Amino acid sequence: MTSERLTKLQRALEQAGLDAAAIIPGPTLAHLTGVSFHLMERPIVLLVSRGRDPALVLPEFEKTKAALIPFKVNAFTYAEDPSGWESVFKTAVAALRLDGKRIGVEPRQMRLLEFRHVRAGAPGAEFPDASEALASLRLRKDETEVAAMRQAVRVAQGALEAMLPGIKIGATEREVASLLTMELLRQGSDSELPLHQSCVLARIRPIPTRPPRIARSSAETCC
Repeated sequence: MTSERLTKLQRALEQAGLDAAAIIPGPTLAHLTGVSFHLMERPIVLLVSRGRDPALVLPEFEKTKAALIPFKVNAFTYAEDPSGWESVFKTAVAALRLDGKRIGVEPRQMRLLEFRHVRAGAPGAEFPDASEALASLRLRKDETEVAAMRQAVRVAQGALEAMLPGIKIGATEREVASLLTMELLRQGSDSELPLHQSCVLARIRPIPTRPPRIARSSAETCC
C-alpha cells in the first residue's frame, strides 16, 4: 500500500522538476510511511530521491521504527550528543548525492533545525517549495484511506451521541470537552487526537476553533 505511495511521490517529484524531497514528521511523513514519528528536540528527516532508496536520519533509540516502513529505507542514526548530528546528516545526504540538486521542502512544515542539518550536507543545493507535489499524494484517496475516513466518522458520531446525555446544567466547556475526549477514546480513537476538542456553550453559532473555557452551561445552552 504505502510502497505505491513512494512510487507516486517519486513521479510527482519528477513532474515538479525536483530531484528529491526532505520530509520531517507530520501529515506527509505519516501518510507516506504509515508510521508515527514525533516532532521533538531531536531531528528526524526522510530524504526521498528519484531512483534511489530513501534515507532516514533519526535518533538511535528510534531505529526500530525504520523496520516498520513498508519499503526499503537506509537508516542513518545518531547518538545523544548533538555535536555529532551534522556529520550523520552529511553522510545521509552524500549517500543520495544531493549536493547541487533541487531538494523540495514544505515551508509550512520544515523547521529550521532540520533544514540547517540538511543544508549542511548539501550547501550547493536549492530548496524550492514542494508543497503542491507533496500534497498531490493525498488528493485521491485509496481504499485504505477511504476505510479509515469512514471509521473516523463512525468513531466521532458514536462519541458525540454517547457524550450528549452527560451534559448537565452547570457543566463548564472544559468539562464537556473532557467528556467528548473520553468518549472518543472509548469509541476507538487513537490516543493522539488531531485537534483539541472544541466545545462552546452558546445560543448563537460558536467559533469552532476557540478552545474550551470555564464558562458554565445553562438551561438555554443545554437545549
